[in-house]
Amino acid sequence: MKCLFCGNKFKSVQYNKKHCSKSCYDKARNQIMTNRTCSDCNKIFICRKYGVRKYCDECISFRKGSSSRARKQIYPCFTCKKDIGKRKRKFCSELCKIKQWEKEYKGIDPYGFVMSRQESFGRRVRFHRYVVEQYFGRKLKRDEVVHHINLNKFDNRIENLVVMSNSTHRKLHHYLDINQHIKDIVSSK
Repeated sequence: MKCLFCGNKFKSVQYNKKHCSKSCYDKARNQIMTNRTCSDCNKIFICRKYGVRKYCDECISFRKGSSSRARKQIYPCFTCKKDIGKRKRKFCSELCKIKQWEKEYKGIDPYGFVMSRQESFGRRVRFHRYVVEQYFGRKLKRDEVVHHINLNKFDNRIENLVVMSNSTHRKLHHYLDINQHIKDIVSSK
């Protein structure tokens, strides 16, 4: 074999050895290596002269999330600004999520339903559920769904609300969607 740095011939047991000695290896390495400053932590690290590397090994492993020595990233809750740890969530709890909805949507949840201002049986609920619970005088079961007859989510009159099971509600909306689709096809001809 021939040394890549000095050109001398040498014998080696290892098939992938490229330098005849440690000193030749170090000299060759110093020719192609340079010192750079990490863009993240400003530590000096060694890398190839002509490379585009910007970060030291520790910052790279932190960015990949594989290092146990990596700095702890702080993710604050959007509402109360409390640290919620390493997980990238927006809120620390359901309560903070609801408070944020109240600020942004003024009492309308992400699905477009009006939230009640009063508590019903110790919890805040959507207003149409609140109206029905007050009418029946009991808490609705989990599998009970309140359906708006005229499909207007803001019309929460008791005459416009029907209580049904979740499966019946799904079947009803499936039927309504098919009928609407048929009406669209007929009206387009």
